[in-house]
Amino acid sequence: MNSFSKEFEAGSFFRKLILLAAIVLGLGYIVPNIATLLMLSYVRSQLSMTSVPVIIQICGIILFVMASILLMIIGVFTIIGGIQFHRRTTPSGVIFLGVLLASFYLLCLGIGSAMVLNSVNIPVLLLIVSPILVMVGTTIYMSPSFSVKVAGSILGVAGGILLAIVTFSLQVFKLVFVGWNVPFLGPFMSMSILEGIAMILGSISALAHLLVGEREEPVCHALLSIVALIYGISVFIGPLTLSFSFWDLIWKAPWLPPLHGVPGWVLGMTIFWSGSLIILAVGGIILVACSFMGFAYAAQEFFSTLPADLRKL
Repeated sequence: MNSFSKEFEAGSFFRKLILLAAIVLGLGYIVPNIATLLMLSYVRSQLSMTSVPVIIQICGIILFVMASILLMIIGVFTIIGGIQFHRRTTPSGVIFLGVLLASFYLLCLGIGSAMVLNSVNIPVLLLIVSPILVMVGTTIYMSPSFSVKVAGSILGVAGGILLAIVTFSLQVFKLVFVGWNVPFLGPFMSMSILEGIAMILGSISALAHLLVGEREEPVCHALLSIVALIYGISVFIGPLTLSFSFWDLIWKAPWLPPLHGVPGWVLGMTIFWSGSLIILAVGGIILVACSFMGFAYAAQEFFSTLPADLRKL
């Protein structure tokens, strides 16, 4: 009875930790994007409709604005999913809608990037194609047929690999904030390289969970813990690096571009942008802690599946 009580308390603490991570990460997607929206509006205001290419660029920036709004909504869904998980409700509906919203978000970034550049290169093309693959794969995955689910998962893996290639080769927001010379984050506001790795492993984890089901649950939990660990480290290091880079620009603002001569509210918003990124970094730390607990649960589950004579060793 005592061991059962300890196990229940540990499980309850794990759910609370995941809820905390979901809330902080959700706020990390919402609050910094307020600054992103206003800064994108400022960049848009600096362009005059003097020619067709400039008008196309303005439309591209508007798509970036729409993408930022979608990422804020994804932050809300992250919080809702954490609450449902804490209440021991499987957040499958929230996850499904969240993935679709994330796909629309990436699609807005892809089409917006093509308009800002007034051309389509390979990374931008992949940024348009990959979310479509993920969107179609997620929709197919909701089918009751197992074979159709597998096909949807494979499409999701293909989309995840293409997205990873994009994050390795393209910093989307550098296309809009020209001349800022800062290490802008990946599409989901984390360190680009690790974010790409997390995308690949996340899509593979979904396929593995479908194929092995409950027979090899520890393997699935271990894979998810690896994804959480990589993304947690990424979302901790990436926002801190960007925040410090913003502070370097702010420090040089009285003498050097891009912040030299800008209105006071733009400088203040950059300061707010830099400070709000700390929320994401804190969420990354909590997510890393969740991953370690996930590894512990996976090890415990694996140990419980061993024969009794091996468990005594």
